[in-house]
Amino acid sequence: MLAAMAKRLSGTDVRFIGIDERDATSKARAYAAAIHSNYVHFVDQDGSLLRKLRALPQVGIPSTLVLDRRGRIAARVIGPVTATALQRIVDDLTKEA
Repeated sequence: MLAAMAKRLSGTDVRFIGIDERDATSKARAYAAAIHSNYVHFVDQDGSLLRKLRALPQVGIPSTLVLDRRGRIAARVIGPVTATALQRIVDDLTKEA
């Protein structure tokens, strides 16, 4: 769903970044290729990047942060996010811009 939405929004100001937590680099790359992801994925095998994102739990992944144009947290979803919910968040945020 995220890969499809990232492709659909590729001509807009919306950007996607993935953090593959505790995956080996080869497995993370294989997964990104399998889902035809076109956005940047960081591999965070030791959890050090995730620890810097204090707005996300250290357990309970997947989690989603949506940042505004200034890099401030505009929305946070803990657990799976649906395409409908994420589209609503993006729509609300882009209306404010």
